[in-house]
Amino acid sequence: MTTILIFIAVLALLVFVHEFGHFTVAKWFGMRVDEFGLGFPPRAASFKPENSETTYTLNWLPLGGFVKIFGENGQTNDDQDDPHHGRSFQDKPWYAQVAVLVAGVLMNMFLAFLLLSLSYMVGTLALSDSEAGEVTDTGVIITQVLPDSPAEMAGLEPGDTISRIGLAGGSSTATVTPAVVQQTVEQATGSAVFFVLKKSDSATSSATATPAITSSGRRQVGIAMAEAGTLKLAFFPAVAEGARATVSLTEQTVAGFYNLLSDAIAGGGESLSQVAGPVGIADLVGDAADRGLAALFSFMALISINLAVLNLLPFPALDGGRIVFSIIEAIRGKQIPPKIATYVNGLGMILLLILMVLVTYQDIVRLI
Repeated sequence: MTTILIFIAVLALLVFVHEFGHFTVAKWFGMRVDEFGLGFPPRAASFKPENSETTYTLNWLPLGGFVKIFGENGQTNDDQDDPHHGRSFQDKPWYAQVAVLVAGVLMNMFLAFLLLSLSYMVGTLALSDSEAGEVTDTGVIITQVLPDSPAEMAGLEPGDTISRIGLAGGSSTATVTPAVVQQTVEQATGSAVFFVLKKSDSATSSATATPAITSSGRRQVGIAMAEAGTLKLAFFPAVAEGARATVSLTEQTVAGFYNLLSDAIAGGGESLSQVAGPVGIADLVGDAADRGLAALFSFMALISINLAVLNLLPFPALDGGRIVFSIIEAIRGKQIPPKIATYVNGLGMILLLILMVLVTYQDIVRLI
């Protein structure tokens, strides 16, 4: 239940920030905003301040949000005596429309920057040779566990810290480095390797894994590891490192989306398996929360960046698709027929919902 509540709170923050960007810039350009909603209908509660044209709503389906701007579906107000004349989204110049659509993405990027900066102030996980500052409490952390490997079968998990290691039935060493781990695994010619682990929730456990022999004759248990610890920075260095990390994560996210789409277009059957839906993200949010505030902030920043990049894709129903419509209308010098725009965006929404259902089903199968 705690994981679900944390996930809903995280999602609500990301959606609120995104929609607040649309809302603020639309108001700034003088557009009429009819509704600001968190979640999707049916409506659970609503509030309309006195003398306000906007209704603020809380809806039952907590998987998104929306800002309803008059004219975003092509409507205009031709009554010049109406006080709202000229306040339609469609009545505004193309650059105002694009600014409103891009604002949500920029707010998500700004939120990611804030979260990453906060993670450095709180103290985040970093490699021991980080150039950003002094790394304390270093240890050997497992960064990856190969599927069906001896390590996975023994219960080793990414995020575990190896506190002690030795041969089963013998003594273990408290001086653990990546080189010591590799040497111990290689020495396990007739026995298993004994691990003492500090889990992500600070609990201690032990595990025993018998190394597998590779085709080259080497022994391995199937883990990748790194020497890492806690990097805690003062305000200004944290802000600078937060900005650098935001740029780096954005570049990696763009590359990831490009590779994912390229594989999908080329007919790669594994492309969908790389995508996490709401259920999978909720599970990952819970894992991040277990590792502390810094890990949760970093993961929230990653989701926020992914949301920003996803929304910029030129696909109908996404902000990127609507931006393309606005640019086409500016080039043509006339509006795309509202029926066509509504049909295309509706079709895009249906395809996105189908994709969400497929990915959610995949998440559930993975978790069972």
